[in-house]
Amino acid sequence: PCGKRPWGNHPAFLVEDEGFVVTGRYPSELIAAAVLVEKACRTEMLVPTLGEPIYLNPLLCAAEHAAYLASYSKPERKEHDNER
Repeated sequence: PCGKRPWGNHPAFLVEDEGFVVTGRYPSELIAAAVLVEKACRTEMLVPTLGEPIYLNPLLCAAEHAAYLASYSKPERKEHDNER
């Protein structure tokens, strides 16, 4: 999720007329958050050109999120925590 303010439980927030800021616990998490926010912004800008978006089924989104957490997020966090 991307919030409009830098507080709360959002890994990113938008700065009006400037861009966005991302937060993360380790470098690869920062990069992933920045890539996702940039893709979301580009998609939003292209909607008028391409037509209305077709949203994914919420169950598919949940499954994709679970796959991401299992495949990427946990191993990277474990590796980061072991470096300390």
